[in-house]
Amino acid sequence: MKTSVAFVRSDSDRRLPREILVPEAKASHRPVQRFRVRLDSKADVDKAAKAHVPVYLFDSEVVAKLGYSWSFKPKLLVSRELADAVESRFQKLVFHDGEALPNPTFEDLVVAMLKVNRLGARQMVRKNLGQLDRNRLLERVLVEKVLPLASRVRLDDFVPGLPVSGPALPRSELRREDAMVYSRNLES
Repeated sequence: MKTSVAFVRSDSDRRLPREILVPEAKASHRPVQRFRVRLDSKADVDKAAKAHVPVYLFDSEVVAKLGYSWSFKPKLLVSRELADAVESRFQKLVFHDGEALPNPTFEDLVVAMLKVNRLGARQMVRKNLGQLDRNRLLERVLVEKVLPLASRVRLDDFVPGLPVSGPALPRSELRREDAMVYSRNLES
């Protein structure tokens, strides 16, 4: 048996703009029109987020604001419950906790970065220790089930109590990465 998720737009609720809705074929035994949400641009994601759809566009610009310059294709963070009802040209990164979206905290962004670039996530934490809520990051890593990724880049160095799961990169490699990031920041 397959679970099907869709959006239903009632007469009284018009929060979702029609331009991002894609109607599904209406089955004879289903009296309600069901929709999927299509998000192919930053503007589409913004419209959906304003309508309280748990999505967020994670891109290089967001990461750069947090002190890590690295270019990558934008990723769409989407809640697990609605992942199948959202279509997008962006690669989807599923979040188990949809409540973290559409306004993710710094710790949520670190978890997203772990899924994209583990070393980048470590650099984000290193550069933003002042705004890091260690307990929240511990919770987010466990809820999103990215503990092996966090252990690989030794996030336990910054988050005491974070369990270690699996092999970690050698400290010499992490020091080399820190030095490269430091020299890149001096150049910019």
